[in-house]
Amino acid sequence: MTKRMLGAVLVPLGIALALVALGIDLLGAGRWGGFGPVQIIGLVVGLALAVAGSILVRTNGRPA
Repeated sequence: MTKRMLGAVLVPLGIALALVALGIDLLGAGRWGGFGPVQIIGLVVGLALAVAGSILVRTNGRPA
């Protein structure tokens, strides 16, 4: 697997995780009425994965 392919996997995975973290309240899950600590962690990790993936997508096709 090349770095570019790994990045192409990480970007949608990170975006999906961030969207789930943002939308979990719409599903009625969670104990807190607002934005809980697990949602913040999910959002930060999701955005970090998306950023790391976008950096990897820009690299050349060397093996990871």
